[in-house]
Amino acid sequence: MSLVYLVIYLVAIIYNIEHHQKLFVYLWSALFLGNLAYIIYSLVKSFHKANE
Repeated sequence: MSLVYLVIYLVAIIYNIEHHQKLFVYLWSALFLGNLAYIIYSLVKSFHKANE
């Protein structure tokens, strides 16, 4: 489900860049990076759990 949100945020960033709405670009970029960090954290956590 997080990957779906990642794609939605990326589309929103591209849309707002094309329409020159910098405030929303920053907002969607923050959400995108936060979601990406969460996905990476989840993968690392599951990888470490598999190695125990």
